[in-house]
Amino acid sequence: MNLTKLLCLSALSFSMASFADQTSINKANLYGSWQCDHDFSDPNKNLKINFNYTINLINNGTSVGNATLLFAMGGMPQLQYKEADTALWNLKGDQLQFVSNNIQFINVSHPELEQLLNLKQLFPKSVNETVKVLELSKKHIKIQSKQHNDAYTCLKI
Repeated sequence: MNLTKLLCLSALSFSMASFADQTSINKANLYGSWQCDHDFSDPNKNLKINFNYTINLINNGTSVGNATLLFAMGGMPQLQYKEADTALWNLKGDQLQFVSNNIQFINVSHPELEQLLNLKQLFPKSVNETVKVLELSKKHIKIQSKQHNDAYTCLKI
């Protein structure tokens, strides 16, 4: 077999394996725990955020999430927050919506700065966000925020 045919067969088998890994976008395929890691920066505000988030999508339409948030802003030490939330979630087509009125942030690195600067006021007390599911497999989900237009991938754990 010549090299061209071998390369074509290899490419075809790789793409078929990748296609076979894709699952349909439905609620049952979303149930379970997902690990998301996302970096955000705003050069105009000299702000950098790393958000490492774990969410458990439960089959009754609720979710439980927790995160480690690293927050860096020019002239300040890096702050580490722990975040915990509960939410309601719903899927309509490829649109995944989260509504949460129970979000808590705790400054674990420099609580003394929290009292001086009241940094918690920068964080949301509630979230109503819709994301578009771009890809879904048994191992990962790729979503795009409608609010920020950022796309990121979460791994099934």
